[in-house]
Amino acid sequence: MKPSVVFVVAAIVSGALLNFALLDRDLSDSAGDDQELSTVLSDLGGTVNNLEQLDAERSPGETPQPIASNFVLKQSERRIIEETITAVTPTVKGSERTVCAEISAAVAPLGNSEISRFVSIRPKESAIRTFVRDGAICVSGHDLEEMHSVTLGSGIPLISGNKTRSSLDFTAHAPDLPPNIAFSDNGYVFARGSASGIELSVTNLEEIHLEVVRVPERAAIKIIADLYRGTQALHEYEVENLLEDAGSLVWSGSIEGSAARNSTESVIVPIQVVLDKQPNGLFLVFASAPDDPSAVLPSTVFDADGDISWSDRAVAQWVVQTNIGTSAALHNDGLLVSTRTLDEAAPLVGAEVTLITKNNDRVFDGKTDAEGFINLPSAAIRGQRANAPSHLVIRKGDDWSYLRLDGASLDLSDNKIDGRVPVDGIDAYMFTDRGIYRPGEAIYVRGVLRDTYGKRLAAPPST
Repeated sequence: MKPSVVFVVAAIVSGALLNFALLDRDLSDSAGDDQELSTVLSDLGGTVNNLEQLDAERSPGETPQPIASNFVLKQSERRIIEETITAVTPTVKGSERTVCAEISAAVAPLGNSEISRFVSIRPKESAIRTFVRDGAICVSGHDLEEMHSVTLGSGIPLISGNKTRSSLDFTAHAPDLPPNIAFSDNGYVFARGSASGIELSVTNLEEIHLEVVRVPERAAIKIIADLYRGTQALHEYEVENLLEDAGSLVWSGSIEGSAARNSTESVIVPIQVVLDKQPNGLFLVFASAPDDPSAVLPSTVFDADGDISWSDRAVAQWVVQTNIGTSAALHNDGLLVSTRTLDEAAPLVGAEVTLITKNNDRVFDGKTDAEGFINLPSAAIRGQRANAPSHLVIRKGDDWSYLRLDGASLDLSDNKIDGRVPVDGIDAYMFTDRGIYRPGEAIYVRGVLRDTYGKRLAAPPST
């Protein structure tokens, strides 16, 4: 065989071997591949024979011309590719435990029986079911409370049309959720005598330990910035500083938590029962699991002896008990403050209102009028930086409250506050005595007539 023929044949053989390797990777359609491989080899043999014949017919000294072969190797449309597990996510809700394994390409939406053929679980548990969810392969069952080894066999169909090349392994384990407790809001104002309480979100805790710290009104200015944050995650040293400078422990006890397993439940803490027996002030309520040595609590924070680490935080929330409700509206001429009682919504007459700046300076003092209003002049509220308004303190007798001014205000720009569109002429609102009637029954109609200015008009004579 001439060198030129050898070169061409070698190139074709190399291409054939490459395609042969690609064909050899398709493990799912072996019967079809054998037929296709036979066709490839037959075509390759015929091509080599044709090249030898053409080379023999070529005249001496003739330059070999490129030869176009009709040899075509069809590559399988569904290639087998190498995949890896990218994430294993356990979820627990009640008694249902699920572990989902995501691979680097989404799995095709197969039925439970179809995907089960590719999954083996050790130790074998008949109660564990297998399914595909959002492109991930999931196993679910109560037995996943213990560790199980899961093997995903090769050839799993993917959404792309490809299939996995090799088997994949992961560990399926969905233990109980860790005990957890958290306050559900950022702060509470309780009306005196109300029956409401603080809401706690509780997971896997049948008992909750509570402690209450009281900060007198005169010392409240020291911690008013902390009060704004409502729900607290206090460090150990912050609780120590609070107890040394402003507050004192006034009550501790326990309440019933949630018996539901692996489910977050709401528990109402009847804290007003405790607050009603205390003098006025601010209160910081702490919550923890009972007998937790790492809990940041006022009763143990000074004697922790290293049980509390720098990452441990207190679960606590500020509470103020008052009968004073306050709102404020900013306008061109200053700040209009409205005060009312929370129990009856009656105007609070003669309440003392004090404006405090960010640097703790008192820049305004005044009393509300007969309708519970007071207007703060614009000069008092236009301070900048450290002189900017921080909060209002409202006092009435031995009761007091506060209102934050540097937080997010209520934006009315997206609300319809322009009122109803005036009508031209008489505006009528009519209604019948009921919505359905039998044939022959009388229909009685009532209504209200108003003019353009909204004044009521007398009904015209009936006809």
